[in-house]
Formats: sequence, structure tokens, C-alpha cells
Amino acid sequence: HGTFYDVQVAYIADFLGESEIASETLEGVKERIRSQIEPSGEMPAETARKTERIDVSIDYQIFNLYAFSELATLGKKYNIDLWNYKTEDGRGLQKAYEYFVGQLSSAGEKPFKFDRTGPLYLAFRAASKAYGNEDYWDLPKKYYTNPLVDEVSREMFK
Repeated sequence: HGTFYDVQVAYIADFLGESEIASETLEGVKERIRSQIEPSGEMPAETARKTERIDVSIDYQIFNLYAFSELATLGKKYNIDLWNYKTEDGRGLQKAYEYFVGQLSSAGEKPFKFDRTGPLYLAFRAASKAYGNEDYWDLPKKYYTNPLVDEVSREMFK
């Protein structure tokens, strides 16, 4: 939830022309990356989202990656490269995406407990562009075949 707080602050500041606040918020995301992403790419607070009855860890992971992708995309405007930022021990968004892809592939055909069409398409299409990874572009279609979302996201990331 803290990552989405940063998304709101950064985008509102950007909209209002408060570039200093937007930049400070985006720079602060580096600390979030350090504290939320392990060197393996795991986001432990998100992977721990399980109960005896339901495992929603995949849902929480994509939601957090979506928030990070929004911040990284806005960061480009302010010359803050969150897509490629890494800590000394290797924590970073690219590692988080790699870890999540591994989680998805071992989670079966229907890994999501809730509809995550939008976050999955937007996060992975943005990451595809940031990392030049075509597999990321196509990944959402394995789980959600939605021609409208596919078309809209295609237009967004031309």
C-alpha cells in the first residue's frame, strides 16, 4: 500500500507542477526497493499474503509491481531511472519481475484469485518496453485474453 501512496503523491505533484515534490518522492522509491525487494527479487511482504484458506500472494505481488512500474515510468520524466536502479546487493525492479515470472510459472493456469487484468497488462507491457523483453509483452495474454485491454495497452506503449 505504501508503494501506491508514492504513486499518488508523485503523480499529483507532477500534475500540479510541483516537480521538487515529485522528484523527492521518486528518489524515495529507491528506499522502498531496498526495503521491499530481496536480492533474489522476492517481495516478502507480498509473498507472505497467505491464509489457511486462500493464497493471494500472486495478486499482491502483481499489484506492487504495477505500482512500481507506474513510479518507474514517471521517473523517466524526471531522469530518475528506477527501472534499472539496483542496490549493491542486487535488489531492483528487474529482479522482482524475474522472480514474479518464476512464481507465475509454478502457480498453475489460474494463479490469480482476483481479476488482475489491468495491473498485469500495464506492469508487464511497461517492463517489456523498459527491458526490451518481448516475453514480458506477451505474458499477460497467457492469463487474460481480453482484446480491448490488449489493444489499449498496445496503444499506450507504442
